[in-house]
Amino acid sequence: MLHLFIYYGLFTASSFYALAHGGAPERLVAIVMIVGIAITPVLLNPVATRFYGVETRVFVLDVAILIAFTGIALSANRFWPMGIVVFHGMSVLGHLLKLADPRLIRTAYLVMLAFWLYPQLLLLVLGTWRHRVRLKATGVDPSWRTSSHR
Repeated sequence: MLHLFIYYGLFTASSFYALAHGGAPERLVAIVMIVGIAITPVLLNPVATRFYGVETRVFVLDVAILIAFTGIALSANRFWPMGIVVFHGMSVLGHLLKLADPRLIRTAYLVMLAFWLYPQLLLLVLGTWRHRVRLKATGVDPSWRTSSHR
């Protein structure tokens, strides 16, 4: 239970930091994370069967979040959102592993889904901090790519 308090504390602090001090990409990533964290408990299987099989509704949500993160990463004038895509992709792979081998231990499945949230929070904080540094140094930090580079 302590790990939940730690996670929610870190999540709240990093999300508020990104919302208050980030550019558009940082704020959008924070909003997607907040929506995901808010919706996930509603989608989980009942406690008695939780993580024994694929959490199908959470899997669908995680794929939608991955698509949102990918869109942000491809449009943002930042490198760090690609790391968010990679780390969240690892969570999606956790679902796929459970789907491929239903005998996968329940705790291992849970850890595969939850572990990657911590590096995502770290990247969000670092990305927001770097945005602040660029703003202070140059006075401007464009949020989005202005051309397709074709």
